[in-house]
Amino acid sequence: MFPIMIFPPMNVYSLKGKLILSNFLTSSSTRSYDNSVLYIDTPVTAIIEDSRMEDFIGDVKQIKNIKNQLENAAQMTGGDPFRINSWHTGINPFSFYSENPHTNIERWGTAAFGSPRYTHFHASGYNPGDVAIQLFDASIQFEDVPYWESGQFTFLRREDILSLFPREIRQQLFHTSLENIGL
Repeated sequence: MFPIMIFPPMNVYSLKGKLILSNFLTSSSTRSYDNSVLYIDTPVTAIIEDSRMEDFIGDVKQIKNIKNQLENAAQMTGGDPFRINSWHTGINPFSFYSENPHTNIERWGTAAFGSPRYTHFHASGYNPGDVAIQLFDASIQFEDVPYWESGQFTFLRREDILSLFPREIRQQLFHTSLENIGL
């Protein structure tokens, strides 16, 4: 039914705003490296200018840990540790992870990233970036057309798209939950 989990990462140019770093940072699964998971005890706000994390607001110790994680990951490729390189969101509403994600966050992230409820930015190093910054239940629009609303892949709700699916699949498309991906 859904032969793919995500669309290719989209490059980010001239990104500006705030990005909340919470829960954890993981590898972006493009390269394997030791200590690739960093748990975040208290949220930190990254201030982004021109697709680069220029400042951080939050707990000083947590900020230091985040900066170290970003710098260590970027050392693999020599790229900018604070660059936001790309992003993507899952498109497979049938993504599922039944185990405790905290047993192996890297395994969880590799399986759960196909869920429309899970968006992540790739950061640090050269494209596509070696750190994944997670967001859950994002709303995303392209040219003022909503494609995701609160983590639901609303593109699939278009009548022309729905008509392509068998009836039993149509009924299941919109019943995803964070429990499906283990959170």
